[in-house]
Amino acid sequence: MTAIILAMWIFIGIWLVFVLAGKEKFYIFKNRLATYLIIAACVLFFIFLTSKIIRFNMLVNQSKSSDIESDILNVAAAMAMFKKDVGRFPKMQEGLEALIDGKKNPGGKARI
Repeated sequence: MTAIILAMWIFIGIWLVFVLAGKEKFYIFKNRLATYLIIAACVLFFIFLTSKIIRFNMLVNQSKSSDIESDILNVAAAMAMFKKDVGRFPKMQEGLEALIDGKKNPGGKARI
């Protein structure tokens, strides 16, 4: 996404430089003022688009962190249930499989 935003801004910048330099083949219309208005509209559109893309990226990152927090809370709850049922936390040899597979843990229950 960042590459797309950067490419848009580079395109507008180069186009504006050529128009300001008086290169008529880069005018959209023969009228210089109309070309400036089109460039201004593109800049406003790209500002709007950039803000929406940044907002979308923030929401995606926020949802990823909430998923991680949820997973951590689930493991913590499973460990608390294991301790309540068995009276201890899983040993290193048992690992997290003691929380997942009910056949391999002492309490006989799957907790995740």
